This record gives sequence, C-alpha cells and structure tokens, in this order.
Amino acid sequence: MKENNFVFIESVQKDSTDQLQINSMNPAALITMDSSLFIQARQIEARQKEQKRLQESIRIARYKERLAQKRKVDTNNIPYLKVEPNSSQAKLFSEDYSIQFNTYKYDVQKSVKTERVFVESAQILKTEQEKTQKEYSKLIGGDWYMGAFILAVLLYIFVQLRYRKHLTRFALAIISYQASFNIFRNLNMVIQQIAFQLNLIFLICSGILLNQLAEYYNFTVVGLSQTQFIVAGFLVPLTYIIYKPVISKIVGFLSMEQKAFDEYNFNTMLYLKIFGLILLPVTLMISYLHSVNPEILFKATLIIAVIMGVMWFLRTILIFIRKGISIFFLILYLCALEILPLLVLVKFLYE
Repeated sequence: MKENNFVFIESVQKDSTDQLQINSMNPAALITMDSSLFIQARQIEARQKEQKRLQESIRIARYKERLAQKRKVDTNNIPYLKVEPNSSQAKLFSEDYSIQFNTYKYDVQKSVKTERVFVESAQILKTEQEKTQKEYSKLIGGDWYMGAFILAVLLYIFVQLRYRKHLTRFALAIISYQASFNIFRNLNMVIQQIAFQLNLIFLICSGILLNQLAEYYNFTVVGLSQTQFIVAGFLVPLTYIIYKPVISKIVGFLSMEQKAFDEYNFNTMLYLKIFGLILLPVTLMISYLHSVNPEILFKATLIIAVIMGVMWFLRTILIFIRKGISIFFLILYLCALEILPLLVLVKFLYE
C-alpha cells in the first residue's frame, strides 16, 4: 500500500514538473510549437488530397484505355492516356500512416481540367474512325469494280434510251398488280429483251454488292483465292436466276398449275430486276463516295430489300389466291424449295 502511494506521488510530481516547464516557457516558444503541429496537419491533409487526385486520375486513365481498346484505337497516339510504372512515386504518405501502394504516372498538368482529357480523346477517336472509313472506302473501290460498273451503266443507259416507256411500266408493275398482269399477258420479244438486260444489271450489281460486303466485314472462304472468291460472288445470283425458273416450271408441271407458277416466276424476277436498278447507284456510292460511311449504305440496302421482299410475298399470295391454290401449298413450296436451299448455302459458307 505504501509503495502504491509512493508511485502515485511520483507521477503527480512528474506531471506538475512538466506543467511547470511548459508554464516557464516564453510565449514565442509556445507559438512555434503550435505552428509546427499545424504545418504537420496541413501536410497530412495535402497528402490525402494528392492521393485522392491521383486515384481519380488513374481511374479516368484506365476507363479511357478500356474505351480505346473497345473501339480498336491505338492508345499510343493519345498523349493523355500514356501510363508507365514508376515505383519511385509509390510513397505518397508519411511514415505516420505507413501506407505504400503501386501507382502509375499520369501525365496531366495540375492546371488542366479533367474535361480536356475527354474532349481531346473524343477528337482522336473521331479522327481514327474517319481514317478507317476512308481506308475501307479505298479498299472497296478496287480496280476490277470499274469495268463491272462501266458495263452496268452502259446497259442501263441503253435500256433507258431505247425502252424508256417499257421501263416505266416495269417500275409501275411492282406496285400495281394490274400493270404486272398486263405485262405478263402481253409478253413479246421487246419485253424479253428488256428483261434480259435488266437481269444482267441485277447480276452485276448483286455480285458487286456481295463482294463489297465480304471485303468490308473481312469475310473469306477457306480454300478460295481472291479471284475465285470474286467469281463466286457473281455465281451466287446467277445460280438463283437459273434455279428459280427451272424449279417453278417443274413444280407447276407436277401440280398442273403451270400458269400460276409462270406468273409467280415472272413477278419474282420483276422484283429482282427493279432491285438491281436500285443497287446500281448504291454500289457506286459505296465504292467511290468516300464521304458516306459504307455501313449506312449497307443498312439502307437491307431496309429496301426487306420492303421489296414484303411486297413480293403479298403479290405471291394474291396470285395464288386468284388462281385458287391453297396458301398451305404455297408455304410448303417456299420452305422446301426456296428457303431450305438458301439456309444450306449459308451453313456451307459459315463452315
């Protein structure tokens, strides 16, 4: 008990001695001590702010890198996204907190705002996209396209100058069933000549479009050289033009509905002829109009093809109804002899 009292008395005496030493210090010394503590606190606060700023900079840099990789842009051309490991700057806090971490160097001046990073990187991305678009346009505009385009344009000029009235009737026939039926009923040598030349235009333009799609989306068939692949692009529509009338004749003969299938085949080829005329300016713009993105023209062509496909299907239903043929028979014919071979061809190309 006496020992405990003695320790307590010693601690009281020590505290009182320290208090006497503090009281005995002059005011200038006390102010110096307070200012040093204040400076240390401000330094710690500044280091905390520096850590937050650096973490935010790293987050922005990584986000912009992911965005650039997603859009396939070379980040080496973006000066504000260059990051390099730098272990010498890993220590950002004092030893009081004992915090160390690995970071990356982010080359942005303190006075530059974060918005500048987004603005300049967006401009670089836009420039890269325009450059890529021009490269694709140059790629799509190959030398052999020129000869095919000249042939298609000469055929169109010949038809337009010599058979303008009949060409107008063909264009009206895809809208009016009566106009289409009148042309089918009054088939003659002149109409057959126009049909043959329009089929050539469709064959050339559809073959060019298939090759443009393959080059733009980097589609190739294993085992085919570039020349063979170009020829195959023209053989696909040629095969369809030959296959369609033959299979219609066979089915019409077997079902004893020859007239119905002849009219159906005539209307089908009629829509293909008009679609070929639409493809002529579209393929020309894809190859030589570099100010327009080819993908926009591809999508526009797809929309036009879908619209004309719906019109063709409605016209087909109307023909079969007027001839008294079952719609079930029509659907069975389309699925078995037209859609199924197309699916087989698509599967073959993908494999």
